[in-house]
Amino acid sequence: MKPFLLSILFGFLGLSTFGQVEGDPMKFMGVSMDLPTKTFISKLRDKGLKKISSTGMYLLKGTFASFSDCTIGVKPDENDKNKIEAAIVMLPGIDDWDTLYNIYSTFKKMLYIKYGAPTNEKEEFQSHSEPTTNSERMHELRIGRCKYKTDYFLSNGTINLYISTDHNDYGTIEMTYFPSHDKRTKLDNILDDL
Repeated sequence: MKPFLLSILFGFLGLSTFGQVEGDPMKFMGVSMDLPTKTFISKLRDKGLKKISSTGMYLLKGTFASFSDCTIGVKPDENDKNKIEAAIVMLPGIDDWDTLYNIYSTFKKMLYIKYGAPTNEKEEFQSHSEPTTNSERMHELRIGRCKYKTDYFLSNGTINLYISTDHNDYGTIEMTYFPSHDKRTKLDNILDDL
């Protein structure tokens, strides 16, 4: 009887440890997103990002994943300014579809290495005919008929990677990190019932 009870106990301990690993807070640039917003911003500045604005959303400039001159936005939660709703990265504008697509594909591969297969993926032009040239693809992007997006729904939040346009009408790669503030796992809820 004792070996049976011990095996059940070790099984629950194993599941509990697994649940804690899954429940770790989402990180952005190696910084935990469950920190208070101002502490999170301070840690990003320690990594070399320069603060450029703080009206509604904190905006910073700097290097992200070896790409320089990126804009990073940190959006506080509307109901609790001490919590982070999202961190957004926008790479510098690019006016060449092939370069834009290659960078998008590189980020997709890196996310695959880190998180596995994406949850959702959509890569298409929603035009009447498939664009065949660089300029046609960029035109479709600028008028909103380019839908290249990859989503990762993780236990600790969501990451969206997509091709978009910036405020100067150039193409850009954007990544948005949405942390989950509910750290309880299904196992925690089950254990509460016992």
